[in-house]
Amino acid sequence: IAANDKVINLHYEDCLSPKKRSLREKVPVQTSGYDGQLFHCQLPFSWLIKEFVDKLWQDAIVVLARTSELFQEVLRNAFDKTDLGQLLSKATRACRDPTNVVVRYLHDYVFMTQKMTTGSEIEVRLIRRAVEDAVSMLRQSQEIPLLPHITDVHVALDDDVRGCLSRFSQLMGLWPDQLPALETALRNRQNMRLDIAALHLALETLTEALWKLGSHDEKQRWGSMLQSVGSLAEELFVAYTRNSRSSERQREGHVQHFLHICRCILARLRVVKMYLDHLSSADEPLPMEQVGRLWKYLGDEPDFKTKLTMKKLELFLVTQSKRAASKHFAAGTTECCICLSELSQPVILPCRHVCDKDCIKDWLRPGKRTCPTCRKDVPEDSEMIVSLQS
Repeated sequence: IAANDKVINLHYEDCLSPKKRSLREKVPVQTSGYDGQLFHCQLPFSWLIKEFVDKLWQDAIVVLARTSELFQEVLRNAFDKTDLGQLLSKATRACRDPTNVVVRYLHDYVFMTQKMTTGSEIEVRLIRRAVEDAVSMLRQSQEIPLLPHITDVHVALDDDVRGCLSRFSQLMGLWPDQLPALETALRNRQNMRLDIAALHLALETLTEALWKLGSHDEKQRWGSMLQSVGSLAEELFVAYTRNSRSSERQREGHVQHFLHICRCILARLRVVKMYLDHLSSADEPLPMEQVGRLWKYLGDEPDFKTKLTMKKLELFLVTQSKRAASKHFAAGTTECCICLSELSQPVILPCRHVCDKDCIKDWLRPGKRTCPTCRKDVPEDSEMIVSLQS
């Protein structure tokens, strides 16, 4: 490749160090890594191959309009006819394992096209796994199975796969320390999409964090994280509904199962967040006991399009409303001690018993100023002020 002027123009100046002008063994390719990130190349001239295939891509689209061949076949044939393609084919045939060339190129291609969140070996392995899975699916779609090819990597990494990798990177950017847990979870789910697995892990992490909330600042941070995850989840759900390729994967039982689980957990967490936002105040402890009750009321599979879920939620809110009224109305009661009806204008007597304002006015008369419950005296100067506080 280096000796072929039609493939690449290498100059002596490129191989000299900038300051000492001495010949160096390694020449850095500054523009190969995505967003300037550095990586160790596993296939020589992989950056050149990528640039070359990217240029052929547009030509292949033009040819596709006047042929019945599949796009990957058009691109493969166009590459093989070039000087670079022929040199690479010759080198590939000389390998004991020709597929190793594609595997090495895939490693470099990932670094050239994807932004690494952590750059850790685990993250690289997970992204490579997703791209390898996409290449495998592409090859399975071929009527006549062909040997693995460099161009398969470009064709497989379509908008669907790029979207999956983008969502994975954003989710793991929130919890980079969860990458080992994600890799462990994926070992037993060979066909699981990377973004779905990352979303499921993120929602489980949020659920665990919920029960550890101890302050309003922690609640605010938790709520912000939930909003970020929720936005990515909605994008994921839309992608798997709209995109035909994703829809094929969604029909697989395990993928559909985990999408359903993710929707349920997200719905549960969102309801809890709304409840916390509306119920808790900065001067009171977080109502985690009530949150626990709400979590149980919602169940594992809440569906707010069904009457059952809405009835459960209504029952919980009514129950909590009565408990809140009992807590905030004076003396912990919601009934007037005179008429036994529900309090509307509660008045607290000196003895801490509670009556409606109109009832106690009718009850108290000259010579008969006693509490209707305990018969303790109610002084003349007692103010009949409506109060909802205990």
